Amino acid sequence: MILGIQAELSDLQSSNLTSQPIWQVLYGLLLGLGQGAVREVDRDELEVQPLVQGAAQQLRLATLPQADHAVRLQVCLETLGVEEDTLEGVPAHLRLPVAVTRYWLRRASPEPTVLKALLMVMVQGELMRQNGKAGRQKVTNHHPQPLDGVVAHSFNQWQACLKDASQLNLLLCKPLPEPHYAWLYQGRLVHRWQKELQEREPEEILQDPRFRRLYRRLLGAVTQSDPGANRRAGGPEAQLRASMEHLHLNTQEEKELGGAAGLDQGSDGSWVEVKYGRRKQ
Repeated sequence: MILGIQAELSDLQSSNLTSQPIWQVLYGLLLGLGQGAVREVDRDELEVQPLVQGAAQQLRLATLPQADHAVRLQVCLETLGVEEDTLEGVPAHLRLPVAVTRYWLRRASPEPTVLKALLMVMVQGELMRQNGKAGRQKVTNHHPQPLDGVVAHSFNQWQACLKDASQLNLLLCKPLPEPHYAWLYQGRLVHRWQKELQEREPEEILQDPRFRRLYRRLLGAVTQSDPGANRRAGGPEAQLRASMEHLHLNTQEEKELGGAAGLDQGSDGSWVEVKYGRRKQ
C-alpha cells in the first residue's frame, strides 16, 4: 500500500501514522485475519497487521452491502472511538467530520492547538453553502506571512484522518452520510483563522446567532467527555471543554429566548430551525 505524502516537517512523525489504526480496520475488512501483514510505503516501509475486532467480526466483505446498518455504523464509530450519542444534535452531513475531529484530537502529535480554526472553517463553509454561494471561500491576504510548520502539520494529520475515515465509511456503504467536502476545509483560510483566533473568540466573530449555536454544537460534540477515554488532562481539549461549559452557563440568547435554538437537517435535506424550550419548575 503506497500512502499519499503531504508537504510536512520531516522531523515530526508522518501525518499518515495518525490514521494508521483506521487503515488496520480497512485491511481487516478487505483481507480478513490470517493474511499476514500489509506492507505500507510511506517515508519508511512499515508492516501493518489487519485488525478485526468488535462489531467488525460480524461482517464479511462479500456481504457488506446487505449487512445491518446498525452494525456497519458501529464499526465506523468504534474505529473512530466515538459513541453514537455524542453525535446527537450534529447535522447529519457533519457527523463524520465531527467524529474524525474527535479521533484526531486524541491521536495527533504534537498535541494540536488548532481545533477552533478547523471548526470555524466548517461553520463558515456551512454558512456559505446554505446561502447558495458557489465555489470555495475566497481568501484575500495582501500581506502573506510564512506558514507555521507545526500548525500545518496538525492540519495535515486531520486531513489524513478525514481521508482515511471517508474511505472506511465508503467501504461500509456509507453508514454515516457523506459530508460536503468542498466546504469543510481550505488551507489558506484555516491558517488565517488560526492567526485571527489568537486575539478573538469565535463567539465574537460569528454574527448570525444560528451559526454561533452551530459552532457551539460542533465544539461540544468534539470535546464532550467520554467515560474511560484516554484524555490529555489540562491540554487544549480540556480547556475547550471548560470553555464550552462557560458558554452553556452564560449564553444570553438562551436566557432571553427561554431555550436554545439550532439548525437541523430534515429527512428531505432541507434545513429547519429547532427550539428546545426549558421546562418550568
